[in-house]
Amino acid sequence: MKSVIICDMEGLITNLNDGASQMFGYAPKNIVGIKRVSLFSPGEIVLQNVLGWLKDANETGEHVTKTNFVRKDGSTFSAKIKITPNFADGKDNPQTGYCGITEEIKEDVNIKINWVTKIIKGVAITRVGFASASLFPVFAIGCYLCRDWR
Repeated sequence: MKSVIICDMEGLITNLNDGASQMFGYAPKNIVGIKRVSLFSPGEIVLQNVLGWLKDANETGEHVTKTNFVRKDGSTFSAKIKITPNFADGKDNPQTGYCGITEEIKEDVNIKINWVTKIIKGVAITRVGFASASLFPVFAIGCYLCRDWR
């Protein structure tokens, strides 16, 4: 069974075949036009690898790799994916998105996540920028009130 998923330039799912529904566990009506393809991959893999994979697909016409995916029920599996760019009526026209053809494989795929990706994930999850903006007024008022405390 092969999964075929087509997405636009932002990763929004525009179409999928029955194999994709069976492989990932989602009905088309629940994800087409609503969800992004990042739904199917662990977040660290997306952060670290996907932009490079898409760049390679754009430069060479396709990118083939082995990776891990996540089903709707939360279970993970190993797969080989081929990513190709899509164009509006031929390669001379603007790119419209990407096509991913996924095939489940029976081997253990271990994607090494580097420390920079883990830091970026931590910053994104904790929303450091928002937290610092929220805490700044507290510190400023505290400093103001403490100036007369000596």
